[in-house]
Amino acid sequence: MYAVGVLEKEEKLTIRISEEDLLTIDQFLEEHPQYGSRSEFIRGVLFDFISMKTGKSGKYYYSMSNASKTGKENVSISIPSGLRDTIMAAISSGVFTAYEDAIEEILKYSYTEKYVYTLVKKRIEEQKNLEQLLDDFARRPRFISGRNAAEEETREYR
Repeated sequence: MYAVGVLEKEEKLTIRISEEDLLTIDQFLEEHPQYGSRSEFIRGVLFDFISMKTGKSGKYYYSMSNASKTGKENVSISIPSGLRDTIMAAISSGVFTAYEDAIEEILKYSYTEKYVYTLVKKRIEEQKNLEQLLDDFARRPRFISGRNAAEEETREYR
């Protein structure tokens, strides 16, 4: 249910691939539906290859699919490279069996430990503070060249 996908404007790329290779990809995707479509799978493989060759692992975008089969919501998330690398290391050492399982468990843990609630509450408070700052700013008298804006406007119309 997770597949790498770029969230920005996308360009179409056409590739030629043998029927045998395509069959191999399709069989793999049938056994591992978490990788999504052929396009999502190939995109993910390309980014992983670039990351492996350059040693640079930027942001990766994972999108959940197969919502109709699982009853889960479709969503795309950006995974920072440090978190992705940590999860991949945990999978390699047997802590998680697959990337999807790791993400799901991390989200469940965040929810049950009230991290989600705490974050939402914090963001609501920040928004209220910002709205209050904007209201306070809007009520302030404005000054132009050391004079009150209302006086300046009155002076201009005389």
